[in-house]
Amino acid sequence: MAGQVFPISAVPVTSGLTFPSLLDLAHPEGLGFPASLSGDAIWRLFFRMPPTLPTGTGKLLIVGQANATSGVAKLNVKWKSWGANEVPLASSLIAEGVANLTFATTAYRLTELKVTMDADTFIGGELVQVDLTGETASWTLAQVLSLRASIIFE
Repeated sequence: MAGQVFPISAVPVTSGLTFPSLLDLAHPEGLGFPASLSGDAIWRLFFRMPPTLPTGTGKLLIVGQANATSGVAKLNVKWKSWGANEVPLASSLIAEGVANLTFATTAYRLTELKVTMDADTFIGGELVQVDLTGETASWTLAQVLSLRASIIFE
């Protein structure tokens, strides 16, 4: 996919509720969430934007997989960016809102979700932090979830 940026780092912020996962040997490792969330669970992703940004609108592409034929994973996307000579702690995360990754019919089917990231502006060469939060409210997925995320421009 043209204009796709993969994370350079993924940190499981919520100990015990987030973990690296390898759900299916045919697909790369992912960001794991347990079958049942006992609280909000956060993965912190870092992306390095290319010096010249691709054309199009920036979106977080989330690809999920679970041994599920039904259920919803409620994901809250928040982000910020910073460049050289800026202090990351001086800025707050900006919410893009909550989106639902819905599973239906076939177990292990790859399910995609695109979240438009327009609450701020991407700048070439900057570092982008994305906090991807699985929210317990309305989380009905009863199986382990494995996610992969990238930023795309389309």
